[in-house]
Amino acid sequence: MARKCKLMGKSPMVGNNVSHANNKTKRRFQIALQWRRLFFIVDGVKQQFRVRICQQAYRTIDKIRNTDGEAAAVEFLKKGKVI
Repeated sequence: MARKCKLMGKSPMVGNNVSHANNKTKRRFQIALQWRRLFFIVDGVKQQFRVRICQQAYRTIDKIRNTDGEAAAVEFLKKGKVI
């Protein structure tokens, strides 16, 4: 399974470890992927979705839900083709 966020599309980045002597070796910057269970009311029915998303996406969903409501968060997930 690829280490990629289902919602944001983020994937690992490649860079260098740089030592004090300025030696450079390749490294990967992994993203903070989490398996999350999301509970939403879709069409009047409470549904549960299990998705693998990055921590930034989880915080964005939480922010949208708190400011704009449940329906806006569901639309955000539908736009990202998660549900």
